[in-house]
Amino acid sequence: SMYESGWGKKLNYITALWNEGGGQVADVTGRYSRKMLSDEMQARRREVTPSEEIGEMIIAQINASLRTRSKLGKTRQDELDRRISEERKFLHLAQQSGTWEGSLYNEGRISGSLAWRAARQELGDSMDAKSGD
Repeated sequence: SMYESGWGKKLNYITALWNEGGGQVADVTGRYSRKMLSDEMQARRREVTPSEEIGEMIIAQINASLRTRSKLGKTRQDELDRRISEERKFLHLAQQSGTWEGSLYNEGRISGSLAWRAARQELGDSMDAKSGD
């Protein structure tokens, strides 16, 4: 992904939060990384949660708490459950596709000053190689 190859980020979890329908939290790491199943990514994720199942349980507990507070009706709860299921299916297919491979995402961040981007280590693979990193 752009974040990993281009900016040199070491991702572990990327979460999305939205307020619609009382709030919802989702692990969307798979939308931003094609390394989700790699040993390296899994090691970083294990620093946060002991397993994928525990991570999913934590998010489910947060969502259950948000639903309880918002007093969502059954129809709305079913809609949110459907969205979660569709997101999981999409992420599974995306992980299998490998469509982000290649040099398309190796360019570093282009916004911000050179010093700022260098301090954040977001110059990209080509600039890192030139600077000897």
